[in-house]
Amino acid sequence: MTLRRTKSRFALIERKSSIGRVLEFPQMKGRTVEKLELFTSAEDHSIAIQFQDRTLLSFLLELGFTLTADYLDFKTGDGRVVKRWGPIRSES
Repeated sequence: MTLRRTKSRFALIERKSSIGRVLEFPQMKGRTVEKLELFTSAEDHSIAIQFQDRTLLSFLLELGFTLTADYLDFKTGDGRVVKRWGPIRSES
């Protein structure tokens, strides 16, 4: 079952999965990513996704995190790991 929080054009789609809560940003569908950056400093932690149309989606993170990143290939349906990065620890 899909739950919608608001009827705004920027509403998130929220659903439950076997591993927890999933939030989808449907307005980002079809956009071409130009650049993805992780910023970490003593005061600020964020992930910025810059699109070719010169828009940007930014995620602000709380202090004290460890991030691992996987690049997966689902072309054959099995989610084969192409590249794994991490761990990346926040600056404190």
